[in-house]
Amino acid sequence: MSKETSIDHTSNTKPRSYVEQLSWEYLMPKRRERAGRYIRESDERLIPGTTTMESGTKLVNEYCSRQGYICEPEHEWREAISAVEVPYMERKKLLAMLAAAKRREFDVLVIPEIRALARRQIEVLIIYDMLQKYGVRLETVKEKFGEDAMSKAILSLRAMFVEIEVEQSKARIMRGRADRVLIGKAPNNHPKAAFGYILVDTPQEIKGKYVYATLKGSQYRPFC
Repeated sequence: MSKETSIDHTSNTKPRSYVEQLSWEYLMPKRRERAGRYIRESDERLIPGTTTMESGTKLVNEYCSRQGYICEPEHEWREAISAVEVPYMERKKLLAMLAAAKRREFDVLVIPEIRALARRQIEVLIIYDMLQKYGVRLETVKEKFGEDAMSKAILSLRAMFVEIEVEQSKARIMRGRADRVLIGKAPNNHPKAAFGYILVDTPQEIKGKYVYATLKGSQYRPFC
């Protein structure tokens, strides 16, 4: 066969150009990621249905909607429990979330802020490490934490500030209680009056002082 009539069989195997690759990637839809949501409030009275709990849930769900995440109802965990008094291994909803993460039921965990996970720096880092092992990313409504060293450093700092905040809050409470005892002459260092006493208003604050009480009729009245 002459050169003029020869067929170039290599033309069909020509690699696609960069533009063609980009076009193909653009046409292929991206897989939507599944989001797990964990919302925690420290006060046990803030059960699901209260304004505070619902506000945190709304904040997280709106963020997930903006990110295009899939939000299944069974992947939302809400908990009203103290992270200061109760370690993470005793918080049932948190453990349920970690179990679902281990089963690869969602791709990213979204929380309102770092303190939702834990109030101790070491616990935050332990939970983060578990999520990483399960292939689940961690995000707040303001930050995303990846696997790189910078993300780990920033998360560690956020967790440290959360723990410092707890210690400062405890110090303020103890100082306030001590001053309340001195100013109000509280016999039991408690916000509720002890038996035989009542709380009365002072020029500085409402129910700011303890006084003796006597029963006259159907009400306790301070001794004169």
